[in-house]
Amino acid sequence: MKPIEYLYETIKDPLDDNAIISYLIKESYSEYRGLTHKVRKIKPKIDSSDPGYFSNLIIFQYNLWKNNILKASSEELEELNIKYHASDFGIDFLKLREELRILPQITNYSEFRKLFNNKDSQLYYCSGFVERCENTWLYCISGNINLDKNNINSNDITHRLYVSTDIEKAVLFVQRFMEKCIEHNIPYYLKTPRFYESRDDNVIVYTNDEWLEQHILILKEVIENSKDITFFEPPVLTGKINSFIGYGSEPIIKGMSFNKKRKYFLEITKSESENYFDKNKDKKYLFDGNLISLQEINEKTNSKFSGRKISQETLEVISEDEGLVKMVREKIKSSLFANGICKKSCFDIACLNYNYEDGEYKKEQKDVGKYNL
Repeated sequence: MKPIEYLYETIKDPLDDNAIISYLIKESYSEYRGLTHKVRKIKPKIDSSDPGYFSNLIIFQYNLWKNNILKASSEELEELNIKYHASDFGIDFLKLREELRILPQITNYSEFRKLFNNKDSQLYYCSGFVERCENTWLYCISGNINLDKNNINSNDITHRLYVSTDIEKAVLFVQRFMEKCIEHNIPYYLKTPRFYESRDDNVIVYTNDEWLEQHILILKEVIENSKDITFFEPPVLTGKINSFIGYGSEPIIKGMSFNKKRKYFLEITKSESENYFDKNKDKKYLFDGNLISLQEINEKTNSKFSGRKISQETLEVISEDEGLVKMVREKIKSSLFANGICKKSCFDIACLNYNYEDGEYKKEQKDVGKYNL
């Protein structure tokens, strides 16, 4: 049995947890944010927009990259010139090697930026190898650092692993994960927020079938040995591998994230909550010490400027109603197949190599084997 099949058999569907359905009801109007900001409501001790926040990680990557350039043969560097069409961008990896040989040691982020901002330097065109940023994310990719050796091809990525740490310690955790991968000669491909945002997914490891098991084991080891880092629950809709590692399938549509693919869960929850409210306006609940109807609760708490049919306080009241919880669960689960999602909602059909039979996806049963993730 492949590691992903083992995970499918052992991970509980988040939608089977009443507390998660209740949370979705409370977050009915939050659109996407409610899926990534459940736990992380803690203000940072530092500002991660400060370049110093990333200094150690960037210098760590720079030194790895620099050493790989210096160790590379002339033939290997010529191959890089051809592969990257380097001359089109003003890069010559052979000249870069000579330049790196005489550069002084870089010890902080300011020195790094000063070097890489020098238009007369070969480094000017190379910062993306060391500090690849996209939107609000900083990416750490072994192939960029290792001159395309020991790499995970982005087209092969089918799985995501989520970890939530102290925002002040996210880059420290990332560096420790990278160091452990390097120690075992395992490629890595991950990202962490570039700027402070209180996300539940501030470390995301991208992986494939080949490296899934090893990446999970390394995450477990680094978490276990990081007593100086506080860890939180991963995003609410991820499958829980353990208390601090979440699983989510990589959508096959490029540019779509695991949570964005599932944000329609909130649309369903909002619709079901509003229908429930319409049918149960006269039902009485205890609110502020008084037994009053849902209609009265909503009138007391819903501002005419909110643009919402139901107030947050009303959603809080009905979120524990077993009937509504059941309806929301059934409605979401009935939608999964049509959206390319498995019966266990944190897994996509495409990533499991299911066979289509008799109107549903079925897989071949195999022994669990050695996997004990």
